[in-house]
Amino acid sequence: MSIELSVLKEALQQSSPMEKLETIVKDLLSKGYSKESILAEFEYFREAMTDEDYEDIVLEVMDFLTGWCSPHKRIDIHHRQRITLAPELYAQVEKEAQIRGISSETLVHLGLMEWLANHHQHQVCEA
Repeated sequence: MSIELSVLKEALQQSSPMEKLETIVKDLLSKGYSKESILAEFEYFREAMTDEDYEDIVLEVMDFLTGWCSPHKRIDIHHRQRITLAPELYAQVEKEAQIRGISSETLVHLGLMEWLANHHQHQVCEA
């Protein structure tokens, strides 16, 4: 695999470079590329960089892929289920995520975790 370095450079020029790089990683994983091959490409890209701020962003996304981060930021399609939202609900999630400054996937994940915690408490109380 050889990710076009221009694609990664363009991602860093976006208003949300970390989210763009996350999207690239998720896309590559969904196409069957291994974590190791993606990490190798990102490491090659990181070594070629001269801007320290961008290097930090690339390293952080690499941490998401290796799991060296908060659980809700981990990128691992093998252990996550994809959630499909109705278009009107998706628009609401996107808007709320933008307000909070987080990705829509993170917002959905956090919302599900909260629901599961509340649902579990209900079951315990009813028993």
